[in-house]
Amino acid sequence: MNFKLIIHTLGAYLVFFGCCFVPSMLWGIYAREWGMLNTFGWVALATIALGTLSKKYTKECTGQNQFTKREGLLLVSVIWIVSGIIGALPFYISGYIPTFLSALFESVSGFTTTGASVLSDIEALPQSLLFWRSLTHWLGGLGIVVLFIIVLPHLGVGGRALFHSEVPGPHTEVLKPKIRETAFILLKIYIGLTVIETVALCCCGMTIFDSICHTFGTLATGGYSTKNTSVAAFNSISIEIVLIIFMILAGVNFSLYHYFLTGQRNIFWKDTEFKSYILIIVIATTFIMVDLTLNFSHNIAKNFRDVLFQVVSIQTTTGYGTADFDKWPGFSKLILFVLMFVGGCAGSTSGSFKVIRWVIVFKYIFNQIERVFRPQAVRPIRLGKVVIEDNVVNNIIGLFCLWVVIFAIVSVVISAMGFDMLTSMSATAATLNSIGPGFVEVGPTMNFAVIPDLGKLLLVICMLFGRLEIYTFVILFHPAFWKK
Repeated sequence: MNFKLIIHTLGAYLVFFGCCFVPSMLWGIYAREWGMLNTFGWVALATIALGTLSKKYTKECTGQNQFTKREGLLLVSVIWIVSGIIGALPFYISGYIPTFLSALFESVSGFTTTGASVLSDIEALPQSLLFWRSLTHWLGGLGIVVLFIIVLPHLGVGGRALFHSEVPGPHTEVLKPKIRETAFILLKIYIGLTVIETVALCCCGMTIFDSICHTFGTLATGGYSTKNTSVAAFNSISIEIVLIIFMILAGVNFSLYHYFLTGQRNIFWKDTEFKSYILIIVIATTFIMVDLTLNFSHNIAKNFRDVLFQVVSIQTTTGYGTADFDKWPGFSKLILFVLMFVGGCAGSTSGSFKVIRWVIVFKYIFNQIERVFRPQAVRPIRLGKVVIEDNVVNNIIGLFCLWVVIFAIVSVVISAMGFDMLTSMSATAATLNSIGPGFVEVGPTMNFAVIPDLGKLLLVICMLFGRLEIYTFVILFHPAFWKK
């Protein structure tokens, strides 16, 4: 393990990350929030200084820029941990979140695009701090490592190891031979959608500040709002329609947009994952609509408006709210709970297990059932005409097992802290799958402040597990990882 190379690259990242505070500082100047400007300034300078020193004292390794897979995995994990710690400082130093562990929870929740919060009065925060809170979503959505690869061209081959460690999945698309070019393509699509949604929300009556912050939360599928009651505070059908459209777009594999823009107009309807993703939204919306109309409210128009928004929000792991779904009938809540484990498409900004993995898991189960009465049958798993290799299938099945085990263990530990079963399970699901709100004591009108410090720390680890899709983070605890 080349630790000097890791420290040197981490130093370069810290310089880059320190510059990420500048937009919040500029908004602080615009909003005349001089106290927050001072806070952001000191944090930014300290981060850049630390990064500069790290680079200076490891500069002898600058010619050894070939990252191995192990170094890439370690560096990506360290970058996410360090980002969460430094990102928590503005919340803690400003005093708006009194304990550092709670500030860390808020920061990691932002960067991992979870959207779970410990804040009771969001609107009491200065605009510049709210801007930083939402910006953590935008940075974490595309992936701060992917952004870092763009501004650090000297990584060379090392960039590929970082890219695949940062963007794990059953079929990570490399759109161009050079990883930096692929990162640029993804960034251009991300920025393009950001601009379009911001303009659309402004046209619907949002202020420029609210539009930018909610765009950050939508495209990153994060869910941090500037309002205590989330999107419900605006009570606007047009705003909700825009958010629904862009939440769905954010949950789609970004490589499909590239192929579409380069002439492959039928790419969406040829993609098995995309069709499954849309079908799940339609089926879930229909079932909950029927349940609500029969057992909760007979206002069909309002039911459809609320249900479609919540289904898309949970399915894409965004977590915005327009209704208190914790009051809905048990069947509807069960469907939403199941959707927490589905997620969007691989290669999107959404969290959870991802639709493509579920497709492969069910195909695998179907094949195993068939082998009971046809033991000699050899039937490979296919997605369209593409055969999925056995090692990929085994990787997904292993990930599924890990996901279930971690979910069960954390749920039990949270329950042992005095919470009921639904609170414990939904708090774990909401953080492990990057959703945000859960049920009961961590429901859409509540927050995670009720969770004790040990529980918050455990859920922070769950967020990191979920964002790095478990393997990248768990592998650091395997003894063989550290052996030559």
